[in-house]
Amino acid sequence: MPEQEKIQEPQHKAVSKHLVGAVPVVETTTTVEDARALLRSKAKIFEDMSFVYVLTKERKLAGVVSLSNLLEIHDATTTKIGDVMNKNFPFVHPHTHQENAIKIAIANNVMSLPVVDKNGIFVGALTPKDILAILHEEHIEDLLHFGGIHISESFIDIFKAKIGTLIKLRLPWLVIGLIGGMLATSIAQLFETTLQQELTLAFFIPVIVYMSAAVGAQTQTIYIRAVALEKINTKKYLAREIGISMIIGFVVSILIALYTILVFKTASVALIVALAMFINVILAVVLAIFIPWLFNRAGKDPALGSGPFATILQDILSLLIYFSVAAALLF
Repeated sequence: MPEQEKIQEPQHKAVSKHLVGAVPVVETTTTVEDARALLRSKAKIFEDMSFVYVLTKERKLAGVVSLSNLLEIHDATTTKIGDVMNKNFPFVHPHTHQENAIKIAIANNVMSLPVVDKNGIFVGALTPKDILAILHEEHIEDLLHFGGIHISESFIDIFKAKIGTLIKLRLPWLVIGLIGGMLATSIAQLFETTLQQELTLAFFIPVIVYMSAAVGAQTQTIYIRAVALEKINTKKYLAREIGISMIIGFVVSILIALYTILVFKTASVALIVALAMFINVILAVVLAIFIPWLFNRAGKDPALGSGPFATILQDILSLLIYFSVAAALLF
């Protein structure tokens, strides 16, 4: 059977936390009829019967047979399980990170996963119920990351934590966000002369910042999901997204330029806003991919690079680009 990735993780994030032992197990020499009889006689004992796990005499995992396939076999009394089992079924280890186990399950389109130790000895399985529970847990954790809440323990603890603990979890990124806001204010102050020359520019600060954040959030969500589910070529993915962002940037730039001309009757401001918008949309896409990629290369969860950290950086850079374009075109 194919070797699967081995990753040492803290116990609360390991597959062993969700391990189920009450599943159907037979040897390779067991007949299909005997396997069916086992399921009938111990149906109330087994926690899951999606698959029958086939072992050698040394209790090493040899393969699996799905319940549907088991019931479809006609020569049940003479057919051996070892002859009809799937020998290339994916598996995980007790210390495998639970998120990595989910990736393996999704990539192979299976709803259960056998768990074996380092010697290939079968120790249990991840059932569909366990996989759904892990998906839910990881989803909540990623949502918390998007909000700037990074926790080292199981996500459920945050709902039971004391007020002081919650403040410690939430305040750091908010303070960093505040510092980022101060930097953005300082950038605006640096271009005070530009704003004095064309006050209309100030009216477009919110939309410039919002569009950068919105495009970045869209791109980052899609990229993090893609990284979580499959291995992707980041260079090709980035090139594709830049192409898409150029089209999106062109469309929104034209729209904002038309609005500026119609409402404010100024072609110069329309050009500044449109050009800054176009550049910022492309930059937002690059940052939205680069930051999670950097975290992923460092062996960290890509979702850690989302939320406030990316937003702060995008806000600062979008304002810097906006005012730089304005200063260059006005003087």
